[in-house]
Amino acid sequence: MLVYRLIPLLLFLMVGPAWAKPTLTVSANPTTVAYGERVTVTVQVRTEGMNTGRPDLKVPELPGWGVVGRSSQIRMDGFSGTQTEVLRLTLQAQATGDLKIGEFRLTTSSDLYVSQPIVIKVTDPQQSALQSRPRSRRPTANQPTSAVSSGVRKPLPPPDPSATSAPDNVAFLSWVVDRQTAWLGQAVTAKLYVHYNERAGIRRFSMGKVDLAGFWNEKRDDQRRGRRRAETIDGIRFIREAVAEYTLYPLRAGALELPAAGATLTVGSRRRSSRIERTAEPLPIIVKPLPRDGRPKHYRGMTVGRTSLKAKIDRRRIRADEGVQLTVETRIEGLLQNVPAIELPDLEGFQVFPSNTEERSESRGARQTNVRTQTWLLRPRKGGRLAIPSLSLAYFEPAAGIYRTAKSAPLVVDVRGTPKEIAEASNASGDDSDELKLRSIKADVDLTAGAVTRNESGWFFGVLAGAPLAFLLLLGLDRVRSQRDRTASSRAARGAAKSALAALNQAKRSPPKTGYAAITKALIDFLEVRFERPFKGLTREQMGNELESLGIGRDAFMGLAELLETCDFARFAGEDAADLAASVEEGSRLVAQIDEEGSK
Repeated sequence: MLVYRLIPLLLFLMVGPAWAKPTLTVSANPTTVAYGERVTVTVQVRTEGMNTGRPDLKVPELPGWGVVGRSSQIRMDGFSGTQTEVLRLTLQAQATGDLKIGEFRLTTSSDLYVSQPIVIKVTDPQQSALQSRPRSRRPTANQPTSAVSSGVRKPLPPPDPSATSAPDNVAFLSWVVDRQTAWLGQAVTAKLYVHYNERAGIRRFSMGKVDLAGFWNEKRDDQRRGRRRAETIDGIRFIREAVAEYTLYPLRAGALELPAAGATLTVGSRRRSSRIERTAEPLPIIVKPLPRDGRPKHYRGMTVGRTSLKAKIDRRRIRADEGVQLTVETRIEGLLQNVPAIELPDLEGFQVFPSNTEERSESRGARQTNVRTQTWLLRPRKGGRLAIPSLSLAYFEPAAGIYRTAKSAPLVVDVRGTPKEIAEASNASGDDSDELKLRSIKADVDLTAGAVTRNESGWFFGVLAGAPLAFLLLLGLDRVRSQRDRTASSRAARGAAKSALAALNQAKRSPPKTGYAAITKALIDFLEVRFERPFKGLTREQMGNELESLGIGRDAFMGLAELLETCDFARFAGEDAADLAASVEEGSRLVAQIDEEGSK
């Protein structure tokens, strides 16, 4: 009788778990971060019972966030018959304000579970720096550190005929971008994915040429191949894998699009495989022009992206006969080629030597920062506390949609003594005759009989007569050399135009990107050699004042300034060879005109 009583209980324990439904829990920690900081999102799906069907979890789009980390884990408990799948996403804030983490959707064969959106507050560190910030980041009792959302069960909606479906049951390509609407010059991360049926597999993949016209593009070579993600589309399990990743910077406003990229795939196994061709659908990108309202007067080029300036010196205290090294670092989360180089103001207390420039890129997860480092050597002209003022650079902040100005901190160099005092002290120490140890340079002379033979006497009188002649000859050669040195600069100035025209002709045969840089170098070198004055590092206004003092007309200077601006822009705008040839012709005309006006 006891056995019969246990049978219903055993049937209940076996069937009961099959009736249980899955649970969906989403949490985010912390709930308040600064721009560029990270948030961890944990998604937990718990399934009870002996169900054979695996639920499909769909991750929402995450505008304003960059996914810099992703991991998953599955735990199974055979005793209780439960399975727990944990997905962890590490998100990096790429915008400010209240950013939303959307709904996670869990689909089973009969039900749909949807989590509630979670809002994360992202602050601007530049604005927060103006306020007093606590040293400790421990939360208070009224400040939550994490937000938790549980999935709500909803009936499974009927199939939507217009819903997006898999273009192909075997494999297809698709573009995915972090934003489809961007500002002019704003970075857009674009990834090209291949989706293939998990039962088919891919043995070979060959991608064709991708024409990204309208964008300055930088291909990311550090992508981690092998990071695959399973997804279910129309009941079919696909594997998604990134095959290319680009950082794109729109060069013109309006409607652009990512092209229909094609690839050739070999799918199947070694024994049985087939070769297919697939093409990704074009993806439109809407590019907004930069606003005119609020644009600073000193805004130059197309500096778009969060920018910072940092200036430092290698020493704060020097002697008047020593130099100090000034280093200025420009960091931007955008295209560095658009950013104008920093130009130092007139430093009255220093002699400024030409700068040395280096550029590099730094990647941290999905966040890429481009860095330019400029270094100057400064020599003091006087003693005392010499100031280096704050440097500034205007830029457009795409996340906030406004213009800002990055500034460096002012610096002070303490110079001991003056150049004149140190020079006089050095000369005084050099004139101390008491420190000189003199000795005779005459050799001992043997005056005994037979000490000088006839041959030795001839050599002696020959040397005695030849020494004055050799002295006169060396004196004449020294005068000729001095005369050539005094006229070297004038001879170089007379040939400056010829050398500049030869350099421009050589630039005409170069690729456009290097050709425009060669035009700029040829023009600046021509001005420095022709007029024997430094022109590198001068602003357009300072250059105009210098040329005006040399008798160069305003028309020639305006044409020169316009050509230099054209070359600066064309180096990153991707102008063609026809435009390069026209710039070379204009440069040759300006060289001839300036050379003629400077000779009057």
